[in-house]
Amino acid sequence: MKISLLMGSFNPVHIGHLITANTILNKTDVDEVWFVVSPMSPDKQDYDLKPAQVRCKILKDSVKNNRKLKVSDVELDMETPNYTHKTLKKLKELHPKHEFSIIMGSDNAINLFKWSNIDYIKENHKLYVVQRPNSNVDVETLVWYDNFEVVDMPEVCISSTTIRKMVREGDSIEYLVPKESINRVKYHYK
Repeated sequence: MKISLLMGSFNPVHIGHLITANTILNKTDVDEVWFVVSPMSPDKQDYDLKPAQVRCKILKDSVKNNRKLKVSDVELDMETPNYTHKTLKKLKELHPKHEFSIIMGSDNAINLFKWSNIDYIKENHKLYVVQRPNSNVDVETLVWYDNFEVVDMPEVCISSTTIRKMVREGDSIEYLVPKESINRVKYHYK
């Protein structure tokens, strides 16, 4: 089975994440998209980060009605900060028959060459790069990666930071987060 991984803190998940996953399912030969919840990004200091179990629960509520979307908590038992190559090795160990690829926004793809053990990732995993607003990927900058595909998707200008701010200010987040998660997001992020 071909599994593509959308990795992140999902603090909280929003419809932009789901649109990204749906786009990959529609425009590629991927069978499922797994949301890999990171307990802590090695590149970011997020002092407003909710516990990973809370973020996992909100995410599971959000995807429960789509059999092609799954939530993986594989990183929660791994040493932090964690790096993508370690997660990929662990998933391959746990699911040897699956073929894993990575979904990444174009804003992150431009710094891919800086990633820890990028040679392992490059040699073993396809990369799907989705265009992000104001950050179109220049294919020439990724030519060294060999096995990547740029996937066009609808422009979504929404962020978890914006969602958190809106909740704190008492604004409605309807249509910005999955309806299955609205109450839980409002409760945890107020």
